[in-house]
Amino acid sequence: MIRTTLAGLAAAMLLTVAASAQTSTSTTTTTQTMTCKDHMSKFEPMMMSMTDATKKTDAMSRFKLAQDRMAANDEAGCVVMMTGLMADHGAQR
Repeated sequence: MIRTTLAGLAAAMLLTVAASAQTSTSTTTTTQTMTCKDHMSKFEPMMMSMTDATKKTDAMSRFKLAQDRMAANDEAGCVVMMTGLMADHGAQR
């Protein structure tokens, strides 16, 4: 009886771990497949509501650089710029 209970508990734990691993993977994949436009549309409202003038100026300058990359059809460079910008200014990806 104890072995059956332990086996059931172990199986439940494995299923829980497997389910959480799948959730983490899908979240990572979603973040990785965001386009530069997606990043920009997510970050721009946050940037405009910033109250710290120094941070806002930095964000606007780097946002402009990302826009320039996008205009030059450098999607990867734009995504790298926006990902760094969002990380530096505390935005969730």
